Parts: sequence; structure tokens; C-alpha cells
Amino acid sequence: MSAGLKKIPDWPRALRWYLGVSVAGHLVWEVLQLPLYTLWSTGTLGQKAFAVVHCTVGDAMIAGAATIDGMPCVLCSMDFSFMGGSMGSVVGEVFTRASDVAAERGIP
Repeated sequence: MSAGLKKIPDWPRALRWYLGVSVAGHLVWEVLQLPLYTLWSTGTLGQKAFAVVHCTVGDAMIAGAATIDGMPCVLCSMDFSFMGGSMGSVVGEVFTRASDVAAERGIP
């Protein structure tokens, strides 16, 4: 190859790598978020696996536990980029479970 020519990037390979990393990251996120769902305590292994795979593309609400200035709390965030942040039964379940966790722990 001539010294003056630049190599064209292998974009299909880069896209496959990105999609693989993205899917793996979303799967890990869903597994870590499972305790916020009622399904975690009542569902079968098959139901939990279905929920993880089904929700891997994203959620309209993300919930989690955090510490702000040393004070523990449970927080929820709506994501408008996922279906306009529309609230259905799954989003309601996440919000309800997050509220229950906060009440059980006695934290905001």
C-alpha cells in the first residue's frame, strides 16, 4: 500500500463489535435490576430469563439504589428516548417495587 493512502476502516466489523458489547451490557444491566421487579421473588427461572431478554432493548424507567451525601436512597428516572417515556404496567411495576423497597428500608 502506498504511504499516502489511508486504510478504510472495517465498519461492519466495528458495528458487530459495538452491537455485541451493547447487548452484553444491556443483559448485565437487566440482571442487576431484577430485584426491583416482583417477578424476582415469584417468577420461575424461565419467566425471569424471558423478562431479561425481552427488556434488553431498554426501559422507559430506570430504578436503583444510591447514596447521596452519605444518605441512602432509592431513585427512579424516566427515559423519554424509550417509547416517549410511556408508562405501562412494567414501568408501573418498577416504580411500585422501588417505592416498596424504599419504604421497607425507611429511606427516601
